[in-house]
Amino acid sequence: KILFAVHQFFPNHYTGTERLVLNLGKQMQKMGHRVKVVTYAITETEGFTEKHGALFRKYSYQGVPVIAVRHKIANPSLVSFSIFDTSLSGIMDEILSEEQFDILHVCHPMRIGEIIKSAHTKGIPIILTLTDFWLICPRGIAITQNGVLCEGSDDGKNCLKECYSGDFWKNKILERFQQTTELFKYISCVVSATRFMKMMFENRNFYQDIHLIRFGKDFKDIQKNDKKYSR
Repeated sequence: KILFAVHQFFPNHYTGTERLVLNLGKQMQKMGHRVKVVTYAITETEGFTEKHGALFRKYSYQGVPVIAVRHKIANPSLVSFSIFDTSLSGIMDEILSEEQFDILHVCHPMRIGEIIKSAHTKGIPIILTLTDFWLICPRGIAITQNGVLCEGSDDGKNCLKECYSGDFWKNKILERFQQTTELFKYISCVVSATRFMKMMFENRNFYQDIHLIRFGKDFKDIQKNDKKYSR
């Protein structure tokens, strides 16, 4: 029984990471596993029930069951910046208590990172698939405001120098990288689909021995080319 965690999901959100989670979920179902997705409802507002000081709703998308959570206050400050959020710990504990999941597979920890702490407390193994640079770059792209490839955050010091100026961000950025370090202590296995992503995280000493597993290919729509060509 696998619980996938992602920062946003179908039907309102449908770009790369969401597609990865949907494809993984469907494939795991085909292989006989039971799957569920926990996500954050960043734009949805209807059909929610309150529990543990947060809101949640259950639905299904293309046969994949989903639990969407959100704060009672729509899009609180820094909801897409911080990794952990103790105000969601109650609802995350509830989700993991309702069913006995064997694995938590995190494909993006933005907004729902608190599920990692809850899983760690319950002794559930945690897999992290890296889909962008958000954990080591709050902007998510590892590019400075000047359009230059970031050479490394230096625990947030370069972020303050290049991208986040002002007193407001000083403690926020340093705390953010403390949370990144804490997160990797809870992870049992880290996966990257590209050598560059693997290199970026390993070279900055956030995690060593990252597994390189390429993104899968969907062959169902590929057609044989029967056209005859001259020399």
